[in-house]
Amino acid sequence: MIKVYSHENIVQVHHIKNLLESNGIECAIKNEAISSLAGEVPMTECWPQIWLTDDNETQRSLDLIFNYQEQVQNNENWACTSCKENIESEFDICWNCGGSR
Repeated sequence: MIKVYSHENIVQVHHIKNLLESNGIECAIKNEAISSLAGEVPMTECWPQIWLTDDNETQRSLDLIFNYQEQVQNNENWACTSCKENIESEFDICWNCGGSR
């Protein structure tokens, strides 16, 4: 197994895990419940991590993660045309009314 991603936000980690799995890459989350150790060990070592089941998928996984991060950084937040709710760039559907970008 090889670690390909780590982030302090568990929601972000699950999002990346879903991205990888939707592309046929098997992975698992580790460190999901050890945040209480922060201070005893370096905080970044307590962040949730994504580990691949198949090391041969490493480069493809890193490419998918990189492309996703580039897309998020290059996009701006948008306002739903239906309800005017401000939506973050990584989402294409309004959480409030279900309207699309």
